[in-house]
Amino acid sequence: TISPPCEMKGDFAIVVKFGGAYGRSLRSDDPAAAIARYVAHTAFLSDGAIDVRFTDVDVHPAYAPALAYDDNGENFKLRLAFKYADQDVDQDDKDDDDDAFEVPA
Repeated sequence: TISPPCEMKGDFAIVVKFGGAYGRSLRSDDPAAAIARYVAHTAFLSDGAIDVRFTDVDVHPAYAPALAYDDNGENFKLRLAFKYADQDVDQDDKDDDDDAFEVPA
């Protein structure tokens, strides 16, 4: 849960890192701390959930076999949910803000 909601517009990345005791054992700048990341642009999103394929996610090579479960990643499941950001938009600026999203709480 993200609080307050994170508003996104343009390029963005969602990074999956170790948490809890495992997260404390790695420095934040340690490349092994990041398990995977999904990079996209809000122009390619829609309101609601999207299912992301294994081939669409950058996975740290050390963790790829565990996340893929099989050779081609068919069993990998990642569902991301987005909603249009609530904005008071001037009609003149409406086209500029059409692709603003937030991650729902």
